[in-house]
Amino acid sequence: MKKVNYGFDISDNPVGAFEGIGIQSKPEGPVEADFLGIINYEGEDYLIGRTTLAFKDDPNYLGKITARRATASIYPDGTGTIFLDMNENNKTRKIEEVLESRNIQEGTLAKKVNHRYDSVISGNEIYATSIKTEIFDKKKMINDSLDGKKDTIPGKYY
Repeated sequence: MKKVNYGFDISDNPVGAFEGIGIQSKPEGPVEADFLGIINYEGEDYLIGRTTLAFKDDPNYLGKITARRATASIYPDGTGTIFLDMNENNKTRKIEEVLESRNIQEGTLAKKVNHRYDSVISGNEIYATSIKTEIFDKKKMINDSLDGKKDTIPGKYY
C-alpha cells in the first residue's frame, strides 16, 4: 500500500520541502497515512488518506480518514509536488464523515481525477506538503491555469 508522508511549510513561498512533519504546523494530527486516492468533489481535488501515524498516537486520528484540498505543481523535468490546504473546512469534514461511514478502503476510490497527479503518486511513498490556505489558493489558481482543460473522470467519486 502506498504511504502518504505529511509535512508542512508555513512560508509565503513554499516549494515542497518540509519545514516540519505533520499535516499541521503544530504537533498534533496526522503524520503518515495509507493513500486511498485523490477524488474530485464539487470541482476541487482532495487527497484522501487513512492515518497510520499521528502525534502522541492520538486515537482521534489513528485509523481515521483525512481529506485535504490538493493541488500538484509539476516541474519541467516531470517531477512534482503535492500541496495540501493545511486547514480543515466543512467540505473536508463532510468528505471524511461520508468515507468513514462507508468504510472506504484502498482501490475503492477513483484512481485519479487529473493526469496532473500521475508523476507525484507513482511511487510507494507520496510526500504532501501542507501550506496556508491563502497560499494554497494562489498555487491552485496557477496550477489550474497551467493545466488548461481539466482531465477529470466524470461521475461521482465515492
